[in-house]
Amino acid sequence: MNAKRLKQSVMLSTGSGVRIAVLDSGIDPGFPLLAQNRGKNFVLDQSEKGLEVRECPPELPTDTSGHGSCVQSCILTAAPDAVVDHYRILDEFNNCPSRLLCLALDHVLEKNYQIVNLSLGTRNETVIPWLVSIVKRAYETNVCLVAASSNIGNSLFPGRFTYAISVAAGEGNHPLHIGFHPNQVVEFSGWGVAVPIQAKNGRVIEVSGTSYASGFVTGIAARVIETLGHSRPLDVKVTLRDFALASDLRQVSALQ
Repeated sequence: MNAKRLKQSVMLSTGSGVRIAVLDSGIDPGFPLLAQNRGKNFVLDQSEKGLEVRECPPELPTDTSGHGSCVQSCILTAAPDAVVDHYRILDEFNNCPSRLLCLALDHVLEKNYQIVNLSLGTRNETVIPWLVSIVKRAYETNVCLVAASSNIGNSLFPGRFTYAISVAAGEGNHPLHIGFHPNQVVEFSGWGVAVPIQAKNGRVIEVSGTSYASGFVTGIAARVIETLGHSRPLDVKVTLRDFALASDLRQVSALQ
């Protein structure tokens, strides 16, 4: 597919038929884009027996900080027809044990998602071998793991693993803003500076960070998977690269 056709195909896609798992702080259906959420809503905890999974009614707010609602809003802005299931693992301070992160990833890899969004990560080196094995399994079973890099430049895993689609934050003005950065471990960037989010009660909040850039890139990846008809991570990465290089961001709004 030539560059012009590729760009048009991705931009005309909506993520239809693509299933996404988000591991984050929960969702609040008071956010407009989440009010008609077609996906499911789960809360995950760890116990002596392992992982505990609780499904919540879609109308029940589970977001403890607002972070997950903003991230999922970014995903659905870029891919409005994707089906997004949300798994709350973060607490009200946006923290979770590294073991819970690994258990949660293990769990969602068994659920036939094409994309897993991680707008979070760990610096706990003791779980890195476990985390590497999980992310490698995702890659080998055609699950695209979109992972945010650190906001402050330090290593954050799995956002530093080449198995993942690693995302940094950049300036932009459109959900389909994506940059490609050759010769860098964090190969992609998305709109992650001064992003307006439609929140509860008609409010608009402005957020910045790699978390939200990762959300937008997750939505673009869903469009790519719809275009390709499959979710092999290498092909998705290459297509994201080609889309980034082909896109003239000054004309994105006009073509949308």
